Amino acid sequence: MIIRVQLISPESRLGDLQTLQVATPMLESPTKKRRIKADVTDLDVWDKTDDEIITASKARWNSAAYDHFKITLHRRLKVDGSRDYLEFKFTCHTDPVNHKPHHRKRMQTSHERSWCCHINHANVQ
Repeated sequence: MIIRVQLISPESRLGDLQTLQVATPMLESPTKKRRIKADVTDLDVWDKTDDEIITASKARWNSAAYDHFKITLHRRLKVDGSRDYLEFKFTCHTDPVNHKPHHRKRMQTSHERSWCCHINHANVQ
């Protein structure tokens, strides 16, 4: 950044413009580690047991909210009978009769806000 200022000193004549070069401070946010998707697809793990797939997936999940649910795995097929995708079913431990289960594809990393409401409601009872 270059700034032009008027300096008054014994060496300069009144009104002379001097050029100063000033370093501009820069603020940098800390670099966040990017969340990466699973390196293996549903088809890669299809032949593993439900427990193996669920355990491996839970190791990647950061939220304690998952402990609120019983997690089961469903293998979804295409119309022609070929393998399509794996889907988790999250069933409430507290009140499975009145709280409908949540479903999520294995490769889908985001979750719905309704989970928070569900857990808060279940914990109040």
